Amino acid sequence: QPVTLKIGTSFISHEQAMTNMRQELADKTLEQLLDDGQRRWNELLNKVEIQTDNIEQKRTFYSCLYRCLLFPRQIDEVDEHGKQIHYSPFDGQIHDGPMYTDNGFWDTYRTLYPLLTILCPSRLSLILQGWLNAYRQGGWLPKWASPGYHHCMVGTHAASVLADAAVKGIEGVDWELALEAMLKDATQTGDETGGKGRLGVKHYTQHGYVASDQTEHAVARTLDFAYNDFCVAQLAAKLGKTDIEAQYRKQAQNYKHLFDPTVGFMRGKNSDGQWVEPFCEFAWTRDYIEGGPWQSSWAVPHDPQGLIELMGGDEATVEKLETMLTMQPIFEQGDYPREIHEMTEMALANLGQYAQSNQPVHHVLQFFAEAGRNDRANYWIHRVLTEHYHATPDGFPGDEDNGEMSAWYVLHALGLFAMCPGKATYNLNVPLFTLAQIHLENGNTWTIARDADATDCQAIFVNDEPCEDWKLDHATLMRGGSIQLGMAPAAVTV
Repeated sequence: QPVTLKIGTSFISHEQAMTNMRQELADKTLEQLLDDGQRRWNELLNKVEIQTDNIEQKRTFYSCLYRCLLFPRQIDEVDEHGKQIHYSPFDGQIHDGPMYTDNGFWDTYRTLYPLLTILCPSRLSLILQGWLNAYRQGGWLPKWASPGYHHCMVGTHAASVLADAAVKGIEGVDWELALEAMLKDATQTGDETGGKGRLGVKHYTQHGYVASDQTEHAVARTLDFAYNDFCVAQLAAKLGKTDIEAQYRKQAQNYKHLFDPTVGFMRGKNSDGQWVEPFCEFAWTRDYIEGGPWQSSWAVPHDPQGLIELMGGDEATVEKLETMLTMQPIFEQGDYPREIHEMTEMALANLGQYAQSNQPVHHVLQFFAEAGRNDRANYWIHRVLTEHYHATPDGFPGDEDNGEMSAWYVLHALGLFAMCPGKATYNLNVPLFTLAQIHLENGNTWTIARDADATDCQAIFVNDEPCEDWKLDHATLMRGGSIQLGMAPAAVTV
């Protein structure tokens, strides 16, 4: 005879595991649980409805959306009295309130969290409360939670996640505590590995850059710290902390210290102010991380016009981008002891030095739009969407990393992308589908429509009004409305 086995688990105790089993399984059969799971996933996936006759695109889109909603993992539990509690991997104790884990902020701040501000704002509020609980319990915001503090990658990108949510009006978060935590991250190093706070912050504060002869990944750290400083300034501005805002807006310009106009890239600089020699535009050296000058020099999402000016203006920037995407995908291992998978994947993608397979370039195509060439942005975005994402096991461009790669696809397929998390603005591009609807948590609906032949269109309307700058603010999106591309507003049929 068949045997039915029910199992309860808990991070807290055997007794809590029994409570969890009673609450979550109760008297439900396996079939009922399957039905419940299917219903819940359909509720989540139906937040976005797309219209397309291309079944592969539909499978790819919803596969990506599914992957976006897997992380971060919720690890809080509900006790027998209905109170939310959790075991903290940050201090080993039991506490009240929400807790989440399994998230690499270096990756997810770029696309996943901006997507959550649109689709799941109330859930995002709980996630952010969880990260602030981590700060309360362990003294630091996590950089890569798995499940507690873990040294991986550079920058203090919880600042980006918090600032982006703050400027977009996410509720239920202690923003004063968030600023306190962000300022600690911005001014201190918590351990020698760099797993907490900023490794190299002493030289960053002293010189305006992280010195290559003092700290590894110096260019990557400097650029990330400058962007993180911008995020601190954004939250300080929201809270009316004008002195803090002014200081960190100034520090957000530190990226300029590492741009060398003689080579046209960001490059390492030693503590004596001298450039690191020799320089090779294809070398993935210790000054960068998971990339080289081509992939890393664009890491200025908060000041695209400033970087464009350094690169010689709009035309020079567009030319550089076209070169990047069409040149040979060659690389030198630099200081890496072997060819890492990010190098291999870039070469296999055959999009020049544009490595869609890894996160540092995920905002780069938007520089076309910032330089006045939305047409070229749309061209390359659609090439990546259609050539590098497929609903097959081998049809993914590279590192998924907690839904970040999938979120890049979902956002661009819908025709909007947060070039700079921390600003409540989206860059618009031609969507992949002729019609899509985003059903917002507040009950409103955002509709995105385009002509069947509008993949290279120049006409765009937001709520029936021409949109010259191809940008959309978050507040407008949350009120519901429509974007139409390549058609007169009256021609839209929903």
